[in-house]
Amino acid sequence: MKHRINHNRIFLCCFGTMLMLFFIGCSGTNKYRQQEEERMAERERQAIAEYNPTKYLIETSLLEEDELTDGRVIFKKPRNSKISKILNDDELPKGDFSYHIEGRSVPWEIIVCSFKDETELTGVEFAEIAGGWKPDWASGLNETVVSVDDESTSEQRIFKRKAQLSGKNINTLIWNFIAVQDQTTEKLCIITAFSSRGTSIPLETILNSLKFYNTVEN
Repeated sequence: MKHRINHNRIFLCCFGTMLMLFFIGCSGTNKYRQQEEERMAERERQAIAEYNPTKYLIETSLLEEDELTDGRVIFKKPRNSKISKILNDDELPKGDFSYHIEGRSVPWEIIVCSFKDETELTGVEFAEIAGGWKPDWASGLNETVVSVDDESTSEQRIFKRKAQLSGKNINTLIWNFIAVQDQTTEKLCIITAFSSRGTSIPLETILNSLKFYNTVEN
């Protein structure tokens, strides 16, 4: 269940605190300012714990060279790619985003998204998820499923789906859809990619470098 934050209430509290700090600062008192900043930092930590317990669990200090994290998983940045973020929910304390990755010299795109999912992923559920991830612009295209593979292990549930999308006045597109669920951390990572037929895309770079952690950020 996703929790929502009452931003109006938080804004009023912060605004009142700022006024208090202004007047106290004018009188030359800094002790109260420091104490109030510490209290505000503690309230922020509590808000993250209360409203967003399954996100922002990875410390950036864990990242190695060329690695990226959305707070739940870590993966290697593909070479010759352009990286941007897609905001999922701006009401959460630190934001919530997925990664959009594009080829610089060759046209392809990949989206990496992750979230908490305690229910064990099955082949039937994977098919339903894939259907829900089909973009609106592709709804009018003909879809031919090329392959569906279950590469699950004792530690992870891994499903891969490859399909061709075609239509009038459009070149055939390849749609790769991958779901990886880590049994230990109960996190699910979605990797969806679109490319033209015959184009090489760095799916394996992301998939093979994928890491799941439960380290809580301080």
